[in-house]
Amino acid sequence: MNNEEIRILLSKYQAGTLSDEERAILESWYLSTVKNASVTISDQDLQFNLKAVEKVIISGTRPGRPSSRSLWVSAALILLIGTGLLFVVSKKVKPESVKEEIVYVAPGRDQATLKLSNGKKIDLNGEKKGIVVANNEIAYNDGSKVEETKSTHFELSTPKGGQYRVVLPDGTKVWLNAASSLRYPATFDPDKREVELVFGEAYFEVASRAQSANLPPFIVKSNGLETIVLGTAFNISAYKEDAQSAITLVNGKVKVSANTGKKNEVILKPGQETVETNRGLVTRDADIPSVIGWKEGLFKFNETELQAVMNQLSRWYNLEVEYRGTIKETYIYGVIKRNKPLDEVLNILKEGGVNVKIESSSNGTAKKVIVYPAIL
Repeated sequence: MNNEEIRILLSKYQAGTLSDEERAILESWYLSTVKNASVTISDQDLQFNLKAVEKVIISGTRPGRPSSRSLWVSAALILLIGTGLLFVVSKKVKPESVKEEIVYVAPGRDQATLKLSNGKKIDLNGEKKGIVVANNEIAYNDGSKVEETKSTHFELSTPKGGQYRVVLPDGTKVWLNAASSLRYPATFDPDKREVELVFGEAYFEVASRAQSANLPPFIVKSNGLETIVLGTAFNISAYKEDAQSAITLVNGKVKVSANTGKKNEVILKPGQETVETNRGLVTRDADIPSVIGWKEGLFKFNETELQAVMNQLSRWYNLEVEYRGTIKETYIYGVIKRNKPLDEVLNILKEGGVNVKIESSSNGTAKKVIVYPAIL
């Protein structure tokens, strides 16, 4: 579409006269635009229309997923303004006046610690972008040696504000998100390849049996769940502070079993995820781009509860989050690059109506993020 056609659709959106077909066209235009980073919007009238829809859609209930197309279009338009405004669904609010301090908090980076079976810990170089452990040697991905070792097993851990990548002995690639820990052997047993996600989140690209007929099934244990795969790509999120652990399948096929619950075994298809509840394992369609956005350097929020958003920021920016007062249910839509400093991210949230501030320590370094209730 050209700018004139977009302007007409935006004007109709403002007037509330968009047909379902036009709304679908507008949403399709947005999706194609955000995938093309080179696209810019220079038409002044178009910019005016975009700015006119920067608002909170008032909703007393949690919006449905695919059916709320008007919410998606509105969210899409807000995202296109500047470097990433967010769309917030909540009751209409007037932010409480809070004194603000300017505190710079850098985003997370590649950093991790590798613990050997003898208890020795090695701080890994964040500039090297990952390690490979094979043939009694630990090396970075570029081939430079870390050290020789006869360790029988390893535990790779990332702190808050860190992430890292490792290639396992069988060639499986694992990306660890912030505040995560992966335990794995120096060599796999002939009859099974088993690792443990002790806590946190990890994305796996498993070396498949198609690459080698001798490879046994790959098993990941995490927070009482066991995931068995033959060759696939999937994400496991098992943070202790999150309400549920989730296993999301990108491609391939996995079987997930739980130690508790009425339904303790499911087989996932690509695009599905399962979570453990008091009713057992519950399978549902997954929003793959949002789930694995962290691996691509993005925060992707799609009807994400505010507390879940703040948990992600806490882990990536190595901060505490404190809630003062009663916080109403709020859901976030949007995309933000993870390489932005914290103050920029919080400003984006504030633009959407979220009432947050950084509380600094006596030396001026950030201490925690405070989330305040809003005033009707």
